[in-house]
This record gives sequence, structure tokens and C-alpha cells, in this order.
Amino acid sequence: MEQDAVSTLIEWIKTSSQIVFLTGSELCYEAGIPDVADKNFNPDINQYKNIPEVRKKYWNKIKEYYPKISSAKPSPTHEAIYEMELLYNVDCVLTQCADGLHLKTGSEKVIEIYASINWVTCPNCGKDYKIEEVISELEKGAEVPSCKECGNDRIKPPISFPGQALPHWEIRESWMRLQNCDLLIIVGANLEDEPVASFPFQVMNNENKVAIIGEAATLADDYVSAVINGKPSHVLPYILKQLKETTIVS
Repeated sequence: MEQDAVSTLIEWIKTSSQIVFLTGSELCYEAGIPDVADKNFNPDINQYKNIPEVRKKYWNKIKEYYPKISSAKPSPTHEAIYEMELLYNVDCVLTQCADGLHLKTGSEKVIEIYASINWVTCPNCGKDYKIEEVISELEKGAEVPSCKECGNDRIKPPISFPGQALPHWEIRESWMRLQNCDLLIIVGANLEDEPVASFPFQVMNNENKVAIIGEAATLADDYVSAVINGKPSHVLPYILKQLKETTIVS
């Protein structure tokens, strides 16, 4: 862990007026669950729509993994970020994760960029379902769930599959929050694909600071204000501890 970068980030957190976190798949893996928003986890949207076997394979996978997701607990990273929300000027948490673990900490400042695995929508009539209802249908023997209102069997979580546009409101809101922040802290996120790949550059173009924390290298590492290589579940609790020890409470 780069102590100079850590010390610098601690000072930035203390003095920033509007902090935004961007989190991603490394937080899923630390919690012991797959990244269900990852393009490699999900089928191409056109194949999903047109090939029943693709839908069957997808829902078999969800049936297998969802119990692990629903029972997963927030990691030390999730908890540290939430505590920073309570103590410092954190405007919001943007997350690429679709598992709801940030929300399980109690946070009300979360924007799920790629939407959520925890509900399912019918593309035909717009009916929404809690995913537990859909899992129950699968457990009763259905190979592919269908909408109870219109019978459509192409219902799916609102997560953007490959070939499908990202959720409009979430992306627009993310851009607006980044436009106004003076410190972006990226934690375990994937910066390979647009529009998220441009997020750090949007902040830097406004002459504000960007710090990246994570085990995997990113395409933005050579351009941002600070990079801290390490497991988020080690780095974030350490930063929080140092913040508490060095913050003077008046």
C-alpha cells in the first residue's frame, strides 16, 4: 500500500466539499458473489430475446447464484464507504455492481449504474416483480419464467445485457454528480467500457481530483491524481481508521 498516496487521499477526503465514490466488481468478489452486471455473465440481448435455450440457461444460472447473492453481507469495503458517508462530505456512491450490497449497509446515496438483480421487468407490459417471485416460479418447475399479466417469457432484470443500452436515468444522474464533485474515489471498478471509462476524465477535466483504489490496473491509472494498489477490503478500512484518528472533533 502506497503510504504517500494514502496520506494524500486522507487529506483530500478531509478537505473536499463533494466526494463521489465509484465502485465495481472487486467488491462483489470480496463479498463472495459473482458480478451479475458483467457482460461475460449475461447473454447477448438479441439471443436472449430470440432463443428460448439462451433464456433457460440464463435463468438456471440465476437460480443457482441468487441465494448466495441474497444472503451475502456487505464487505468491509461497503461498510467503510458507508461510514465515510456519515462522517464526511460524500455526495453519492455510483456502483457498477447490481447486487444491492451498498443498500444493505443502510446507505440512501446509491446510484446503481447498471440497475439491479433484485427485481425483474416485463418488456412487453412493463410489469415489475421482485426476483424472489421469479425464483419461486423456477423452483416450482418452470424452466423460463413468464409475466403473470401478459404471458411474455422474455422478462428479465433491468441489468443491461450486451447489445442493450444502459439505463438512461442512472447514466445521466452519474454525469451530473461527477460534474459537481471535487473528489472522485474509484474503488475496484472496471474502467474499460464507456461511458464509465470517461468518468475519471470528466472530473479531471474540471481540474478536480481522482483517486483509484484496487487490485487490478485500469486504463486511467497513468492519468489520475493518485493510485493505491491493494485489496479494497484492506485499504478502505485502513483509510477510515486513519481518518478517525487524525480528525479533530470540535
